[in-house]
Order: sequence, then C-alpha cells, then structure tokens
Amino acid sequence: KKYITIGDCNLVTQDEARETARQYLNLLKQGTHPKLKIRAEAGKNKTLNDLVEEYLNASKTLKESSRRDYRSRIKNSMPSIWKKPIIEIQTADIEDWWSSSNGSRSNQIAFIYARKLMSRATASRYIERNPFNDAKELIGNFPPPVRKNNHISKPQLWKFFNAFKEVGEKITPTMRDFFIFLLVTGKRSEEVRTLTWQNVDFKNGTITLEKTKNDRVDIIPMTDFMYVMLKHREETKHPLWVFQNRTGDSYIKDSRKSLKKISDKADLGFRITPHDFRRTFATATRELGIKNEDLSTLLNHSKRDVTEGYVFASLGYKEKNLDAIFDYFNDNSSGALRWMMVNWYGGNSNLWVPSADEDTIDSDRAKQREYLLAKNEESS
Repeated sequence: KKYITIGDCNLVTQDEARETARQYLNLLKQGTHPKLKIRAEAGKNKTLNDLVEEYLNASKTLKESSRRDYRSRIKNSMPSIWKKPIIEIQTADIEDWWSSSNGSRSNQIAFIYARKLMSRATASRYIERNPFNDAKELIGNFPPPVRKNNHISKPQLWKFFNAFKEVGEKITPTMRDFFIFLLVTGKRSEEVRTLTWQNVDFKNGTITLEKTKNDRVDIIPMTDFMYVMLKHREETKHPLWVFQNRTGDSYIKDSRKSLKKISDKADLGFRITPHDFRRTFATATRELGIKNEDLSTLLNHSKRDVTEGYVFASLGYKEKNLDAIFDYFNDNSSGALRWMMVNWYGGNSNLWVPSADEDTIDSDRAKQREYLLAKNEESS
C-alpha cells in the first residue's frame, strides 16, 4: 500500500478530507497517480527563477561562485523568459530569444543552465516535455568557445598603472586592494574573495587560501609589499573578512563596476576582468624566465609536470619569485607599486634602502618588517 497524506487534521475538516480522497480515487481510476497531479499543480506558477532556487537548495556541494552565476546568468541573459511560468514556455519563445541574442558564450551558458533546470522540472513532473531540448535541435551546435588570452602586456603596464593610480583614489580602498592582491599573487578571484584574517599570519609571513578551485590548500609567502598593504588594512579591519563588502556583512562579490572604471581609463583595447590579472601574472613569469613548474606552483594548478616533492617548494623560494614579479611590475610602471606602498599603505618612504641581513634579525617575520612602516622612518 502507498499512503498519501491529505493534510493536517487540525487544518482540514472531515468533509474536506473526504472530498479530496474522492478526487484522488478518481485520478487513480483514470490511471494518474495523485502525487503526479499534485506536482503538476505545484509547478503551474513556477518560473526559471524558482527552478534556480530549488536546484541550489538541493545542491549542497555547489561552489559559491557557481551559485552566484546561476542566479545572475539566466536573469541577465533571458529577460523575456526567466520570470515566465515554465508551463507557458514554448520552443518558439526560446527560438525568438536566441535569434534576438548575439549568441555570445554568456548566452550559450544561460541556455545550458536553463536546459538543465527544465530537465529537472520534467523529472519532477512539473512539465511533460523540455522545450529547450527541441530548441537545441533547431538551433544546432554552438560554436566552440573562443579561448580568451587578454592580459596587460609589458608595454601596457605603464598605461595601466597610471590609470589605476588615478581611479584607485575614487573606488573603495577594499576593491582597490583586492585588485592589487590579484595582480601581484596571480591567484583566482573567487579564492581571494573569501580570505579571512584568521588565515593571515604576520608572524610567520604567510597567507593561506583554503577554498581553492582544486581543493588544494595554497600557502602564499607574504612579500614586503603584501605585508605593508595587509598591515594597512588591519588598522581598520573587518572582524572576519580581509576584503569585505560595503555593508560589512560578507566579502566582496561583484567587482565589475570598479574594474570597468579602470578599464575605461586605461583604454587597453579590451575590458579587463579579474582573470586577466592572473594571465598578466603568468606573462610576467615568462618575461622573467621563471620555469613552467615554478609558475604552476605559484598559480596552484591542479596538474603539475613535476614530482610532489618539488611542488611543495620552500616558501623562501616562492617568495623570491614573487619578489621578482613585484619588481617586474614596479620597474615597468615607473615605480607605481612602491608609490602605492608609501602613499596608499603608509609604507616607509625609504623602502628602496636594502633591508637588514636576515641572519642577524629576529625570526619573527612581523618584527623583521616593522622597518617597512612609515611610523618607523626615523629609526631606519
């Protein structure tokens, strides 16, 4: 026997329950299971937006960046469809949307997402047929995605940093520092956003990224530049996040508006994205002659062409490479990064003076670096 609950006896009268039972029995006589009818009724007013939330609630392991993408992609790419009841979405509606779109990769991804959501709706018996399957047959295969290779080239660094210095005075300090962190470390945007102060260790000079794309903990040696910048942020730090949002209730999630201001000012011939900083970082390593296996270690790639023993290179060796990349950016931008250290982050104006011999100073990295701060200019 299969039992079906009609309702709470405190909310449903005996007569209402009998009437509902008669309806269920009639459905069974017609060959329709009542639960399927209930699901169909429940799906009458559901939209793609509702399906997104159902999918996200059911997917416990989906990464935060993917969740944000599902919520925004369909809404922004399918304005004529995303709030329409799914039982009313026809193949012709999808064809009309596609023909009016530019067929960009973003629209292709929105189509893939919507098709997947509607397949779930079919499995849940909200709808009998997925119109996106028929539309795909009519549209045909999508063109292969064009692999982006945008990066800030060596001749463009001066132009970019000049624009960044000017715009950096107008955007929030948090967003400004976030972009610089991405550039000088080569890390992925989604990995840095969630960085917490708990994972910033001034004493040992390390920054730990736990939520990485390949689920591999990434330990970044703290260069002098990062030390000065993070010390500056620590003065007014958020209780949890290193790069908090405007309201302070979470970390920053959307950097597009601020990055567009820098792109417009720099006018490099392409719209800068956070991942372009990662490609720029990788290009700098090639210019410096840094080996591919060392680059893979710095970028924390999941696949590396070296043994595990070499992958876990010493922090000192990684720091040496990061310092070389810092100098590369600084030298090709007329000293922009050192200017930022002093003018934005309160660094010692005598920073270009060589530091003390590490063999003769305290092992506490934080104490070693106190000379970097402006308050200690006299003693340096």
